[in-house]
Amino acid sequence: MKSRRRKRTSTLPYLAFPQSRSGSGTRRADPSWTVLIALSLILALTLAPGSTSTPATDCFWCGEFATADFILNVALFVPLGLALGVSSGVAAWAAILIAVVVSGGVELAQLAIPGRYPTLSDVLANLLGAVAGLLIARRSQSGRRLTGRRADRATLAWAAVVIGMVFGTDFLLSPSLSDSDWNGTWTPLIPSMSRYPGRVLDAELAGLRIPDGPISRPDSARRLIRAGDPVSVRFETAGAPERGLSPILRLESPDREGILLIGVHSTDVVVRLRRRSSDFRLHAPDVLFRQAAPVAGDTTVVMAAVKHGRVCVTAPPGRSCSPISSPGGGWSMLAGLPASVPGWLQIVLDGLWLAGLFFPLGMFMRMRRTRLLPSIVALGAVGISALGGPGLVVLGSLAGALTGLAAGRIASMRGRSFFAA
Repeated sequence: MKSRRRKRTSTLPYLAFPQSRSGSGTRRADPSWTVLIALSLILALTLAPGSTSTPATDCFWCGEFATADFILNVALFVPLGLALGVSSGVAAWAAILIAVVVSGGVELAQLAIPGRYPTLSDVLANLLGAVAGLLIARRSQSGRRLTGRRADRATLAWAAVVIGMVFGTDFLLSPSLSDSDWNGTWTPLIPSMSRYPGRVLDAELAGLRIPDGPISRPDSARRLIRAGDPVSVRFETAGAPERGLSPILRLESPDREGILLIGVHSTDVVVRLRRRSSDFRLHAPDVLFRQAAPVAGDTTVVMAAVKHGRVCVTAPPGRSCSPISSPGGGWSMLAGLPASVPGWLQIVLDGLWLAGLFFPLGMFMRMRRTRLLPSIVALGAVGISALGGPGLVVLGSLAGALTGLAAGRIASMRGRSFFAA
């Protein structure tokens, strides 16, 4: 008797859609509800009032965070492309036309929405996202499976992507100090921030005075910061600011590009660094030290230093340090959430980001000792990147990566493709 054992293969996961019956009695996918969900998501995220005050309808790559906005606009239309790709009777050209019409309609509507402005780059990003979703859907429905060497190559390729993303995040979130002249500004007034009501008395960097104006030796200032010497500011406190972040001391270039900022948010001290991500028009997350702000009515000194991949703040409550980056911090370069986001939520978002990265790896990998090596190396990259960070960050990062691997593996065992054929 012949054995009925199936050859072990690596597959894409099966995501079931509601089914309807055709006239011939066969079952076919009816994913129209997913199209509605995708459209609702697009409209909710693009037609709400924004915070941008300067219209830029005549530029292509617009804004301080143009790259982050482009990536998010690509991701926003991927679900629409997926939903249209699995809709029976929708041709590829029709799906692309629908995406262009939706994107163009959104951009025109933004002309009348405060804080929003249309750009050609948004339409291009939306179109790329829809096409990517459409290709994924059509590729999945073809029924082709990853087996043998193809599965091994996919595992190696995606493991390389994961490792590159983890160490690339560390690189992009490292400090990037401008080579131009530097100015010091005391309690500056910056758009979207509130002015600190206290008064700065003095500021220095390892004996180099930081005036409220041009710094005499910017090269020395750069060298001292890179060496880990602390920036110190002495000021008269005035309690919590009225709203949001209030800068106390800021180092900036002549064109007012921020380099380092020490400020207060409620009862917390915030340190904002210029990072390499800014060079690529991505967000640069703040580093927050909770309950470190001094009480009102005192004259106090706050010091901030960057050394060995950590930011350390010394304030009257004591000294505390925080890592500049984490292995799952890639999302922070896209979302740009405020510093007031709770620490536990940041750990959760880090874990979810890593789970998403490791999910395809779990789908592709095969459970043989030698073929588990790429996944093990990718997990090792997460562990190396998280070294020196708080224990909860390390545990959250590894838990997110392992969850993504397990979910991908379970999904690959449940069906032959992303979608029901």
